[in-house]
Amino acid sequence: MAYGQFSRLAAEWIGLPNARKVEKLAMGGLRSKEILTDSPVSSAVEKIRSVDEKRAEEVSAFYIDLERSINSIAQVCSPHATICYVVGNRRVKGIMLPTDEFVVDAFRQHGFVHKATIVRNIPNKRMPKKNSPSNIAGETSKTMHEENIVICQRATQNHNF
Repeated sequence: MAYGQFSRLAAEWIGLPNARKVEKLAMGGLRSKEILTDSPVSSAVEKIRSVDEKRAEEVSAFYIDLERSINSIAQVCSPHATICYVVGNRRVKGIMLPTDEFVVDAFRQHGFVHKATIVRNIPNKRMPKKNSPSNIAGETSKTMHEENIVICQRATQNHNF
Protein backbone atom coordinates (compact mmCIF):
# COMPACT_ATOMS: atom_id res chain seq x y z
CA MET A 1 0.00 0.00 0.00
CA ALA A 2 1.45 3.54 0.37
CA TYR A 3 4.59 2.90 2.42
CA GLY A 4 7.08 3.25 -0.43
CA GLN A 5 6.74 7.02 -0.59
CA PHE A 6 8.03 7.25 2.99
CA SER A 7 11.08 5.07 2.38
CA ARG A 8 12.03 5.88 -1.22
CA LEU A 9 14.35 8.81 -0.43
CA ALA A 10 16.30 6.79 2.14
CA ALA A 11 16.47 3.82 -0.24
CA GLU A 12 17.81 6.02 -3.05
CA TRP A 13 20.26 7.73 -0.70
CA ILE A 14 21.88 4.43 0.30
CA GLY A 15 21.89 3.25 -3.31
CA LEU A 16 19.37 0.42 -3.24
CA PRO A 17 18.49 -0.77 -6.74
CA ASN A 18 14.91 -0.20 -7.92
CA ALA A 19 14.21 2.33 -5.15
CA ARG A 20 11.86 4.20 -7.46
CA LYS A 21 9.96 1.00 -8.26
CA VAL A 22 9.39 -0.12 -4.68
CA GLU A 23 5.61 0.47 -4.87
CA LYS A 24 5.24 -1.74 -7.95
CA LEU A 25 7.52 -4.46 -6.56
CA ALA A 26 5.83 -4.61 -3.14
CA MET A 27 2.78 -6.66 -2.18
CA GLY A 28 -0.23 -5.28 -4.00
CA GLY A 29 1.93 -3.25 -6.37
CA LEU A 30 -0.03 -4.33 -9.42
CA ARG A 31 -3.82 -4.00 -9.56
CA SER A 32 -5.91 -7.15 -9.76
CA LYS A 33 -9.30 -7.76 -11.36
CA GLU A 34 -9.54 -10.92 -9.23
CA ILE A 35 -12.38 -10.70 -6.73
CA LEU A 36 -11.84 -11.83 -3.16
CA THR A 37 -14.64 -14.11 -2.00
CA ASP A 38 -15.31 -15.74 1.35
CA SER A 39 -12.61 -13.69 3.06
CA PRO A 40 -12.70 -11.47 6.15
CA VAL A 41 -11.95 -8.49 3.87
CA SER A 42 -14.42 -9.34 1.06
CA SER A 43 -17.26 -7.09 2.21
CA ALA A 44 -14.89 -4.19 2.89
CA VAL A 45 -13.36 -4.51 -0.60
CA GLU A 46 -16.85 -4.56 -2.13
CA LYS A 47 -17.75 -1.35 -0.25
CA ILE A 48 -14.55 0.25 -1.59
CA ARG A 49 -15.41 -1.02 -5.10
CA SER A 50 -18.78 0.77 -4.91
CA VAL A 51 -16.90 4.05 -4.39
CA ASP A 52 -13.69 3.53 -6.38
CA GLU A 53 -13.14 0.53 -8.69
CA LYS A 54 -9.43 1.25 -9.23
CA ARG A 55 -8.70 1.51 -5.51
CA ALA A 56 -10.60 -1.74 -4.86
CA GLU A 57 -8.38 -3.47 -7.43
CA GLU A 58 -5.28 -2.18 -5.63
CA VAL A 59 -6.59 -3.36 -2.27
CA SER A 60 -7.54 -6.76 -3.72
CA ALA A 61 -4.06 -7.12 -5.18
CA PHE A 62 -2.51 -6.52 -1.77
CA TYR A 63 -4.61 -9.20 -0.09
CA ILE A 64 -4.09 -11.68 -2.94
CA ASP A 65 -0.32 -11.16 -2.62
CA LEU A 66 -0.53 -11.42 1.18
CA GLU A 67 -2.40 -14.71 0.87
CA ARG A 68 0.23 -16.05 -1.56
CA SER A 69 2.92 -15.03 0.92
CA ILE A 70 1.12 -16.84 3.74
CA ASN A 71 0.68 -19.92 1.52
CA SER A 72 4.45 -19.96 0.91
CA ILE A 73 5.28 -19.53 4.60
CA ALA A 74 2.83 -22.25 5.64
CA GLN A 75 4.42 -24.71 3.21
CA VAL A 76 7.78 -24.53 4.99
CA CYS A 77 6.64 -24.32 8.61
CA SER A 78 7.43 -27.37 10.72
CA PRO A 79 4.79 -29.30 12.68
CA HIS A 80 3.53 -27.23 15.61
CA ALA A 81 5.33 -24.13 14.28
CA THR A 82 4.32 -20.78 15.74
CA ILE A 83 4.06 -17.75 13.48
CA CYS A 84 3.80 -14.09 14.40
CA TYR A 85 2.61 -11.56 11.82
CA VAL A 86 2.60 -7.85 12.57
CA VAL A 87 -0.13 -6.11 10.60
CA GLY A 88 -2.20 -2.97 10.71
CA ASN A 89 -5.92 -2.60 10.09
CA ARG A 90 -5.95 0.38 7.81
CA ARG A 91 -8.76 2.43 6.33
CA VAL A 92 -9.29 2.88 2.61
CA LYS A 93 -12.01 5.27 1.50
CA GLY A 94 -13.05 5.43 5.14
CA ILE A 95 -13.61 1.66 5.29
CA MET A 96 -11.69 -0.43 7.85
CA LEU A 97 -9.86 -3.46 6.45
CA PRO A 98 -9.51 -6.26 9.06
CA THR A 99 -6.07 -7.46 8.02
CA ASP A 100 -5.55 -9.27 11.33
CA GLU A 101 -8.65 -11.39 10.68
CA PHE A 102 -7.48 -12.03 7.11
CA VAL A 103 -4.13 -13.37 8.38
CA VAL A 104 -5.84 -15.64 10.93
CA ASP A 105 -8.19 -17.00 8.25
CA ALA A 106 -5.38 -17.61 5.76
CA PHE A 107 -3.30 -19.55 8.29
CA ARG A 108 -6.36 -21.56 9.44
CA GLN A 109 -6.61 -22.90 5.91
CA HIS A 110 -3.19 -24.47 6.49
CA GLY A 111 -4.01 -26.14 9.79
CA PHE A 112 -2.97 -23.33 12.12
CA VAL A 113 -4.92 -22.32 15.23
CA HIS A 114 -5.21 -18.69 16.28
CA LYS A 115 -3.57 -18.31 19.69
CA ALA A 116 -3.79 -14.55 20.23
CA THR A 117 -3.78 -11.12 18.67
CA ILE A 118 -1.90 -8.53 20.66
CA VAL A 119 -2.80 -4.92 19.88
CA ARG A 120 -0.21 -2.27 20.67
CA ASN A 121 0.56 1.33 19.82
CA ILE A 122 3.00 1.74 16.95
CA PRO A 123 6.31 2.83 18.48
CA ASN A 124 8.35 5.55 16.75
CA LYS A 125 5.85 5.99 13.95
CA ARG A 126 7.41 7.55 10.84
CA MET A 127 4.21 8.14 8.90
CA PRO A 128 2.07 11.21 9.62
CA LYS A 129 -0.63 10.90 12.29
CA LYS A 130 -3.17 12.35 9.84
CA ASN A 131 -3.40 12.43 6.07
CA SER A 132 -5.74 13.74 3.41
CA PRO A 133 -6.70 10.67 1.36
CA SER A 134 -9.47 12.57 -0.44
CA ASN A 135 -7.10 15.41 -1.44
CA ILE A 136 -9.80 17.86 -0.36
CA ALA A 137 -8.38 20.84 1.54
CA GLY A 138 -9.03 20.58 5.26
CA GLU A 139 -10.45 17.05 5.06
CA THR A 140 -8.20 14.71 7.02
CA SER A 141 -8.26 11.17 8.29
CA LYS A 142 -6.27 9.50 11.04
CA THR A 143 -3.64 7.00 9.96
CA MET A 144 -2.93 3.76 11.80
CA HIS A 145 -1.74 4.25 15.33
CA GLU A 146 -1.95 0.60 16.39
CA GLU A 147 -0.49 -2.62 15.09
CA ASN A 148 -1.76 -6.15 15.62
CA ILE A 149 0.59 -9.00 16.40
CA VAL A 150 -1.22 -12.11 15.17
CA ILE A 151 0.03 -15.36 16.71
CA CYS A 152 -0.97 -18.73 15.25
CA GLN A 153 0.34 -22.25 15.80
CA ARG A 154 0.17 -25.21 13.46
CA ALA A 155 -2.13 -27.78 15.01
CA THR A 156 -1.99 -30.49 12.37
CA GLN A 157 0.79 -32.36 10.68
CA ASN A 158 -1.03 -32.60 7.34
CA HIS A 159 1.14 -30.28 5.31
CA ASN A 160 3.72 -30.38 2.55
CA PHE A 161 7.36 -29.51 3.14
